[in-house]
Amino acid sequence: AKIGSSGNGAAEPMAVVIHPNGEDAYVANRGGSVAAISGIDGATPEISAELDFDGEPVGLALSPTGGTLYVTNWVSGAVYVIDTDTFTLTQTVDVGLNPYAIAVTNDGDVDDTDERLFVTEFYGRPEGKEALDTGRKGIVYTMPTVAPATVTEIPLAPLESCFTGDLGGTVQTTACFPNQLTGITIHTAFGKTRAYVVSVGAAPKGPVAFNHNMQANISVIDVDTRLEVPGLARNLNQLVKDQQPDSDGDDAKGRRFVNMPMGLAFVGNPSIAVGYVAASGSDILLRVEYDATDNVTVGSLTNSYLFDFVSGWTYAVCVGVAGGMMLRRRANGTTSTQRS
Repeated sequence: AKIGSSGNGAAEPMAVVIHPNGEDAYVANRGGSVAAISGIDGATPEISAELDFDGEPVGLALSPTGGTLYVTNWVSGAVYVIDTDTFTLTQTVDVGLNPYAIAVTNDGDVDDTDERLFVTEFYGRPEGKEALDTGRKGIVYTMPTVAPATVTEIPLAPLESCFTGDLGGTVQTTACFPNQLTGITIHTAFGKTRAYVVSVGAAPKGPVAFNHNMQANISVIDVDTRLEVPGLARNLNQLVKDQQPDSDGDDAKGRRFVNMPMGLAFVGNPSIAVGYVAASGSDILLRVEYDATDNVTVGSLTNSYLFDFVSGWTYAVCVGVAGGMMLRRRANGTTSTQRS
């Protein structure tokens, strides 16, 4: 079935979440609304309710039971709290300049009031002198679901050693800071619950070089302490580069770097930490794995990224206990698969 994301012209859908009942979904429309869609498990889904907002709703998260919907508004600087039973706005929380991605914890019980929200501030916050590779830091807001107005901040530090490669004819190492924090995901593995934040790593100092000025970062937050895990932030492009060492240092070996990482999803298994990063700028899906001792690797067992998003294909990611599987389907119904 196919259905529009808005009944009143508030288009540009940015995010969708599905209720645990499998029957309802919610869509954030950047044009200025949040829509409830019912009957997604049948042949005739419909928009059952819609709330209009000033600004640009962009991020969504549901409480574990599905009773509460949280919405970030990129322009107004607010997080909206919506009761999904009545689909009414119950609270507006001012958090900052440009809240974007949002995630909520799940401790496994039926009480939604003992959870915690994590919200990314889209742009890095200036710290010291601008136009430096360490001139900004990332910010993640956090608040308890029982009292969302109690907002605290978690800073994400720049990467002092972000990328090493050819720059102006010599091999140099540049720093970068988290900027454009586009996604946040919470995952529990090896007895540790963490929030993983994907961002565009910015290195504005120059000189201008494609492999130094813009990166793809993942920063990691310990959910219990609400602090960044020291030393665990990674530049995915450095990890991709390291997959194919270039012994003479001229970076002539071809690689597919990760441009504009937009989100990260993990396999739902607490014994592993295998995730998939979608990169809109390079049209790829990159596999990322953290082991029990916090070693980080990228790529599948057989190639450095899972797939190019080729025109004419649609894609679905299926994750299970052992890893991931990519399904490709053409309009004529033929499929092919590739495991991670």
